[in-house]
Amino acid sequence: MTLLEAQNIAQQHALMIRHPTLEFVVDVKYSREFHSCFYFDLIVKNIANHNNSIPIGGAAGIIVSKKNMQAREISFGNLSLLEENEATLEILYELLTGSNPVNDQLSLFKNKYKMESQQFLHLHREVQKNEKEIVLNMIQDLLDKQKGRLHVI
Repeated sequence: MTLLEAQNIAQQHALMIRHPTLEFVVDVKYSREFHSCFYFDLIVKNIANHNNSIPIGGAAGIIVSKKNMQAREISFGNLSLLEENEATLEILYELLTGSNPVNDQLSLFKNKYKMESQQFLHLHREVQKNEKEIVLNMIQDLLDKQKGRLHVI
């Protein structure tokens, strides 16, 4: 999924959000890309003057999933969880692929996340091939299984 595709989906979703006054329309402004989604701030625009836009209160913005191309509003609290999850993914990825001996880190990772041997071998191969997207997806799946924590996307 490209940023342009995600922005179009987010804008279509924003059109369904009604602003209490008729002279304003809800729109989106690109903010950042996460591993699993694109995030857009919600803004309101004056219909008469589109250059005059302001942030909107309530929901923080809209996320568009890279997996299923679905858009939904996200609260400020869930946006914080999404940011924390992204930081965790990057830390774990760096741990697995950093300057430390990879095999030792992978063994610790296997034990911590109670991975099955076949799953562990697959992760090990992907780390060796330096397939970041695949490794991040695998880490995300392990994090989701490990805890009943909120899965934002």
